Parts: sequence; C-alpha cells; structure tokens
Amino acid sequence: MGNPVVEHSPPPPPQLTAEEYREWRQTRDAERAARVAQHAVDREAGILSGSIPPEQLTGRELARHYPELFDGY
Repeated sequence: MGNPVVEHSPPPPPQLTAEEYREWRQTRDAERAARVAQHAVDREAGILSGSIPPEQLTGRELARHYPELFDGY
C-alpha cells in the first residue's frame, strides 16, 4: 500500500532570483505539508468512523485503535 499523498513536484519556474526561488520553495513545502496533514486527519476520521476496516490499517494504527489485538506481545 503506497502513500497516496506522495507526488512529484513540478520544477520551479525558470529564471527565478534566489529570493524568488526561496519563496517558491517555501510555498510549495507549506502546501505539501498541508496536504499531508489533511490526509492524516481524513485517515483518522475514517478509522474512527469505521469506514476504514482494520484489515487496511498499519500496525501502528492497529496498536493505537485496537490495543487488545496486541495483548500478550
């Protein structure tokens, strides 16, 4: 199961100054961080609502939401 948030970024616009490139990079990174955070919120909501079945959870998610599965380990 791959991470649906991972994507390839488009290259920066041509002929940017160093300052323009820094601003472009900060904006791109902030947008990416917002998408990753939203994905985490949506996934957690799906887990809590039961729309994502336990079979599709990662081990860490299983341990957090179904600790009884790990009793005795």
